[in-house]
Amino acid sequence: MTKLTERQAFQALLRQRQNKMRLRELFATDPGRFERYSFEAAGVFADCSRNLIDEATYHHLLQLAHEVGLPDARRALFAGEVVNHTEGRPALHPLLRAAEQEIPLPWRGVITDNLEHMERFVRGVHSGQISGASGQPLHDVVNIGIGGSDLGPRLVCQALAELADQRIRIHFVANVDGAEWEAVRQRLQPHNTLLLINSKSLTTTETERNTQTAIAWLIQQGVSQDGVAQHLVALTGNRQAAVSMGVSEARIFPVWDGVGGRYSLWGSNGLAIALYLGMPIFRALLNGARQMDQHFLSASLSVNIPVHLALYELWYGQVLGAKTHVIVPYDQRLELLPAYLQQLDMESNGKSVDTAGNPLSTSSGPVLWGGVGTNAQHAFFQLLHQGTHLVPCDLLLVKYPGHNLPEHHAILLANALAQGRALMWGRTLAETEAVLAAAGHDQKTIRQLAPAMTFPGNRPSNTIILNALTPLSLGALLAMYEHKVFCHGILLGINSFDQMGVELGKTIAKALLAPLQGAPVPEDLDSSTAGLLQRLRD
Repeated sequence: MTKLTERQAFQALLRQRQNKMRLRELFATDPGRFERYSFEAAGVFADCSRNLIDEATYHHLLQLAHEVGLPDARRALFAGEVVNHTEGRPALHPLLRAAEQEIPLPWRGVITDNLEHMERFVRGVHSGQISGASGQPLHDVVNIGIGGSDLGPRLVCQALAELADQRIRIHFVANVDGAEWEAVRQRLQPHNTLLLINSKSLTTTETERNTQTAIAWLIQQGVSQDGVAQHLVALTGNRQAAVSMGVSEARIFPVWDGVGGRYSLWGSNGLAIALYLGMPIFRALLNGARQMDQHFLSASLSVNIPVHLALYELWYGQVLGAKTHVIVPYDQRLELLPAYLQQLDMESNGKSVDTAGNPLSTSSGPVLWGGVGTNAQHAFFQLLHQGTHLVPCDLLLVKYPGHNLPEHHAILLANALAQGRALMWGRTLAETEAVLAAAGHDQKTIRQLAPAMTFPGNRPSNTIILNALTPLSLGALLAMYEHKVFCHGILLGINSFDQMGVELGKTIAKALLAPLQGAPVPEDLDSSTAGLLQRLRD
């Protein structure tokens, strides 16, 4: 396959970086910049005008998207074709939220039947027809999973908690650190507890261990061995292992090979969402994602939000040398969004070879990080404003709050707008000196303070606005980022749907478990691992 660095459009972009673009000048010479680089779809508004691009750069970025075959890749994704080439699989997550007539025939009945199965189960739990072994209602739902089997459901349940069904309390256990289970256990009543075993393979060490501990606790607390099955549900692709764990066939919800964990909340893995928020809200979440899918699939590249976000990511990471990207949601309900997107982006595009197995000719996807505003302003914004690193930023705002404290919300939005303006505009040395002079400082003090109080500006950002945080808008937002990651992977020439990099550590951990529990220390270990192992054993 053709390397990214060998493509004509990419070579043009390398030449473009010689142009030292200043956002102040770009806005001054182009009064229509905001309108031209702002886009709206599926209830998501994206202002991309504060990116370090001019018309020539934009042209070459779009040309590159066509050169790498992005339109064809987009079509193949939604057609259910094999796009995960290392594992020979499609990526089915867009089909999980598609309208029935849009799902390719091999999957149509399977996906819709599973949604109906979920709906019947949720209705049964909410009505009390599905109960625990003692006949008591199951109002404590514990999602036991890790990675995508935890982060997606946990994010949605926290973000939309104000819409929760009051009959259900939701809990999450992911870390194999027993402290997390112990903290959750203290809030549970065993006869009212339903365990969702959320693992495609049912071989993930953390989920397997936490499940065994939770089942043992149920029995210790008086749930009979025969009655445990009434407290278990499995969301998995390994039906046989689920049955071996004691899960009844009727309570196994399938997870297909083509659904990666970080893309999985739209199907069976989202059962915790459906139980906590209700099936109508879960379907609305799917509908919001479907609306963004339709935009991504049908809109031309020039007005396509996920495409634009991916093109800018490539411009900063593979041309201008940015190593990281920061996500700052200005809404406390989206506190978990940076962690969710961290897995989505870094597990998808943190690769070192292309789809042909050749070393990448550029850097891989970015290190993604972030925090919730305004807290983040008092944590890492100093580096964003005055550090030496180029750090593109996504600022996420919600127009209407989820509370009745308008004064708080006005301050929150003012801060978000101010940070975007300050990152872009900065403050020159002369402007800083004028501010200090107006404050009455003498010339000596001005000379001392002005350099430290000058802001370089020219720091790029996208401002993304939702009118309100609803199931529809949240679904659209998450789908937008999924497609951005996919597009960036196509531009880089990598497979965004495998995650081989997580396997080696798992394999080594299994080999080290026995020595930690008293078996002999393997002789072939390096001195560091052997020494640390011995210290922990002692």
